[in-house]
Amino acid sequence: KTVWPQSVVQVLGFELDTVALEARLAWDKLQDLRGLVVQFRERRKATLRELQSLCGSLSWAARVIRPGRVFL
Repeated sequence: KTVWPQSVVQVLGFELDTVALEARLAWDKLQDLRGLVVQFRERRKATLRELQSLCGSLSWAARVIRPGRVFL
């Protein structure tokens, strides 16, 4: 409501581009997810709650990353 008309709008961490007709992750959200995945790759152990949190974050990102659901 408080944003002037634009071709790219951020909604819930996603960027909706009306010119290119695509949805993508915002850059900061993408960097956060990459850091989280790198952190988990270096671990030897993780709790169930940490794994559920990681799966939830990746499932959220898979809404706009097409092959994301297959690899999740």
